[in-house]
Amino acid sequence: FAGNPNLKPEESRQGDIGLTWQANPNHRVRATAYRSLVDNLIAMDAASAQSINVSKAQLRGVELELGGHIGNTSYQLAASRAQVTSASTAAKIRRPRSQLTGSIDQKLSDTLHAGIELSSRNSTPDSGGDVDGFALWNAYASWQATRHLTLGVRVENLSDKRYETLRGYNTADRSGYVTARYTF
Repeated sequence: FAGNPNLKPEESRQGDIGLTWQANPNHRVRATAYRSLVDNLIAMDAASAQSINVSKAQLRGVELELGGHIGNTSYQLAASRAQVTSASTAAKIRRPRSQLTGSIDQKLSDTLHAGIELSSRNSTPDSGGDVDGFALWNAYASWQATRHLTLGVRVENLSDKRYETLRGYNTADRSGYVTARYTF
C-alpha cells in the first residue's frame, strides 16, 4: 500500500428520507432511503495499490430496521441494500451491497443481561477478486456487580468461521474477552 500526496478531500451532497412506524409502545419499524453524490470519492486503486480520487460517484440505498422489546427481551434487526454508481470500478471496491445485523438481549435480573448478535454481509468486490460473504455470531453477558462496577464476558465468532473483511487481511478466530468497567 502506498500513500498518495495528491489525494483531495471528498465533497458530497446527500439526502435521505425515512418513515418510522411505532406499531405499539414496544415495537417499531423504520425505513430509510438515501442518496449521496460524491466528488473526489476516496477509493482503492488495485493496480497501483494506493488510494485515489474517483471524480464522481453516486451511493444510494435503503435501510430497514425492526426493533423493540417483549417483556425482558429486547431485539433489533437491520437490513441494508446499497449500490455505487460510477464509471470507475475502484469506487465499488470494499463496499458490500447487502448487510444484515441483529441482536437479542435478555434481562435475566435487575443486574444480569445476556445476549447474542448476528453480523453478515454478501460477497464484496475487492482488488484481485471478490471477498466471500460471511455471517458471524457473537454472545455476551454482563453483571452489574455494584452501582459503579460492571463485569462482562464476550465470545466473538462463536462458530470459529474463517472469513475476511478485506482480501489478504487476517481476521480473528473465535475470541473471548473478560471486561470490567468502573464508572465514577
